[in-house]
Amino acid sequence: IFAACISVANAQSVSDSFELFSDVPGISQLSVSNVTKTATSTSAQVTLRGQPMTIIAFKTNGGSLGALIPGTLKLTDIMPIPQGTSVDGALIKNSAFLYMPKGPDHLNVNTSTFPSGIKQVLGQATALTLKPGFNLFGQADL
Repeated sequence: IFAACISVANAQSVSDSFELFSDVPGISQLSVSNVTKTATSTSAQVTLRGQPMTIIAFKTNGGSLGALIPGTLKLTDIMPIPQGTSVDGALIKNSAFLYMPKGPDHLNVNTSTFPSGIKQVLGQATALTLKPGFNLFGQADL
């Protein structure tokens, strides 16, 4: 059902290393560095909108999911926020954008098979329902 994660030794872009993200506008053409492949995941470093992040594709529930794991982000780094509002300057800490490719309208996943960096973000959560596209999980100081 889901595209597999692959790795290319001389990968230069996300689409070279991650079939899962190959059709995602704004992500697929990002340059990658430090591509690492294990039996169940492929990860690399990318820079998105000036922010360094880890991108990862991994196998779970018989399919593949992906994630972008940034450091601390300002909410304004990822979406337009009117200045002077209560969320202007809000920080998102310890976050992950979990990516579910197009397919079913939702997917129930057990997080026990997720890579450790994603499990740290999710804390004690052991089951999630994801929708196609990017699903944001994190903590925010408002």
